[in-house]
Amino acid sequence: MLALRPRRGIIDVYAIVWVVVYLLLMFALKDFLPEKYMRDSMTIQMLADNAQAKQDATTAYSIAGTVAAVFPLWFLNILVAAVGSVTIWTVVTSLRSLRGMLLAVPVLGPAIILNLVQFGKETFTIPFAFLVLWIAKKSSSKTKAFLAIAAAYAFYGAFFREYYAIILMAFAGILLLRRSPAPLRIVYVLLAIAALCVVPAHVLDQLQGSRDVVNRIYNAVSNAVRTSIYNPFPPDNAWHFALNYIYVLARLNLPLLFDHTPNEFVLTLNLVIYGALVFMGIRRSSGTAMDFLPWLFLSHLLVLAIFEPDSGSYFRHFSSVLVYLIPTLRLVEQRYAARTLRETTG
Repeated sequence: MLALRPRRGIIDVYAIVWVVVYLLLMFALKDFLPEKYMRDSMTIQMLADNAQAKQDATTAYSIAGTVAAVFPLWFLNILVAAVGSVTIWTVVTSLRSLRGMLLAVPVLGPAIILNLVQFGKETFTIPFAFLVLWIAKKSSSKTKAFLAIAAAYAFYGAFFREYYAIILMAFAGILLLRRSPAPLRIVYVLLAIAALCVVPAHVLDQLQGSRDVVNRIYNAVSNAVRTSIYNPFPPDNAWHFALNYIYVLARLNLPLLFDHTPNEFVLTLNLVIYGALVFMGIRRSSGTAMDFLPWLFLSHLLVLAIFEPDSGSYFRHFSSVLVYLIPTLRLVEQRYAARTLRETTG
């Protein structure tokens, strides 16, 4: 019965339709997308054409610019199309219900436009996320999985995106808190607060002040980014750092409270869906390394709120690891199908 559990053939056809529409957008309709969705790609192309700017850029932009300078455009387009097609196929074929098939529209649609139609930093991050998913799936124990995931994040942070090292620390901290008794958790939290209080001001500014720098640059050289977020306080001490973090965390995750456009509605809908999957994934326990993935996704959200300059950048970055939520999605759909079966036969 379609409403309960579509046949695998129907889901495969649905996935093929998604991939075909995506490839049509990628190769025939991309130029009709608003320029704001191409900003990352345009920056990388500028770096590819400017050796000095490439040297001054961050590691991720510098590497992406080098790749764009070395390889022809047709190769980069094929690379992006391959990454996008595999991602879409993997997500859609994991669906098991009509509800899941419908939810794919608001979840995958924005992610495709922001991450999968242009060559950008996320072209490397998405395969990295698949690697982490594979590690969690194949590891014979949680200890081995954690060590392998930690090594992957440390390597990626050292050579491509520095903040992945912070995500690794956040992930390790969350796991430590989960495994500790309540009194020890309080001690750890107090130690973390004390550590924040002794962090030098220039380090805090490096972490959080980059948000304001990026927004000023973009707003000076191009049309203003409508969803730009500025720190309400200079990040010169732990108190201001914490206040900025709380404010930006609310702005990024409750966008509809601050603005009321269709973009904010779509982003809020996505955040609700992602948040529900993270919550359900955290509550479940399979006893395997797959339990790490929703916590890892949550670590991304928590760390991104430190420095993200706008809602679009935030969405692009966290949706690049959406494959971490595939196991939770499968579990949710299985439970939904089982409950629907009981209701229809009971």
